Amino acid sequence: EFRRVLFRSALLAEEAGANMSDGSGDRPSSTVVRFLSKQLRLLKNIAYAANAGASLDLSVSRILPMLQDLDNVEGIGLYVIDEATQNLILRAHSGLPQWFASLVEVIEPMSPERELVSRQEPQFDAAEGFPNPIRSRLAQAGIAALGVLPIEHGGKAVGVLNVASTSSRSFAVSTVAILESITPILGAMIARSLQNQKFAQSEQTLQSIIASLQDLGFVISSENARILYATPSAQRALGYTLEELCKLTVSDLHPSEVGDDVQRTLDAMAKSGLEYCRLPVMTKAGRRIAAESRVFHGQWQGESVLFGLVRTASGGSVAGSVREPPDDSLFKRLLDNIPEGVYVRSVDGRIVYANAALSRIHGMPASELVGRHANDLLVTEDVE
Repeated sequence: EFRRVLFRSALLAEEAGANMSDGSGDRPSSTVVRFLSKQLRLLKNIAYAANAGASLDLSVSRILPMLQDLDNVEGIGLYVIDEATQNLILRAHSGLPQWFASLVEVIEPMSPERELVSRQEPQFDAAEGFPNPIRSRLAQAGIAALGVLPIEHGGKAVGVLNVASTSSRSFAVSTVAILESITPILGAMIARSLQNQKFAQSEQTLQSIIASLQDLGFVISSENARILYATPSAQRALGYTLEELCKLTVSDLHPSEVGDDVQRTLDAMAKSGLEYCRLPVMTKAGRRIAAESRVFHGQWQGESVLFGLVRTASGGSVAGSVREPPDDSLFKRLLDNIPEGVYVRSVDGRIVYANAALSRIHGMPASELVGRHANDLLVTEDVE
C-alpha cells in the first residue's frame, strides 16, 4: 500500500513541481524528494498511531493533530458509518466551532452531505462550489474550502474524513496527496475497531448464554489450562466461588489418581481436536462425581480458550455413570453466537451442521449448507 501511495504521490508532486517550489531555486526534482520524505514520515507516524492506540478514540486523538499541521487545514472531522442506521456519526473533530460540530454530528443517509460521500471519490472545492444547505453552513462557520474523503476498507465504505480551510479557497497539492494517501490507513483502523465491537458484543452474548446453562460451564485457557470463567451452576455444584475457581487449573477439579488421564486428555484436545471425554470431577468438599465433558475451541477476551460443558450424574449430586449425552442444542446455541463461520462434518466430509455466521458468509441458509461436501466451501468464485 505504501509503494502504491508513494508512486501516486510522486506523480502528483512532479506535476506540481513548480508550484511546490519554496523559492530556494531548487529544481522540481529536489522539491519532489523533500515532499516524499515529508509524506513518508507522516504516513509512518499515522500508521504507528493507528496501530498503537488501544481504542479508535485514542488513535484518532493522536492522528488529528498531525493532519491539522498540513498546509491550509484548520479544521478536521472524522465520521464513522453506523452499520445499523447507515448514519454518519462524527467520531472526533478538531479546529471546528462547537456549534458547527453539533449541527453536523449526525448525517443521515438521504441528506445532501451524504450524497457527496456516495460519489466514492474525494472532493476538494471552495465553499461556494457545494450545494445548499452545505454552502450556507460553511459560510456561517467561516469555512472557505472543504475536502470530503470517503474512507473504505475491503471495498466497503466505513467512514468519511472532512477537512476545512478558513485561510484559503483551495488546498495545496501536497495536502491533497497526503490526505488521499492516509485514507486506507484510516479505513483499516475503523474496520478493526468495528470488528472489535462485534467481537465484544458476541462475547457478551456468549457469556450470557454460558451463564444460563444448567450443565457446568467453563472457559479454560488453551495455554496453561487455567480456569478463566465458570458458570453459576458450576460454582454451586462444586462448592467454589468464581474467584476460587479462577485460581485453579482443570487438573485441580479432578481426583489426583486420574491426573495422568487429565493431562493426556488436555493434550489430545489441543493437538488432535478431541471434543469428548469421561473423567470424574471433585468438589471442594472432596466428593467425587462421575461426569462427561465436551469442549470446543474459541476466543475469550482476546485469548485462545476451550469452552467446556460438563454434565454430571444425577445433576452432580451423586457418583455414578453418566447415562445421557450432553445436549447438542446447547452447543448449537453457543456456536450460533460466534462471529466466525463454523461447521461440523461427518467422516465422509459431508456437512451435518453449519452455524449462523457460516450462513451469512456463503449467503445461503444453513439448511442448504447441510449435506454439501466441506470441500465445496473452498470454492468462492468461478474459474474461467
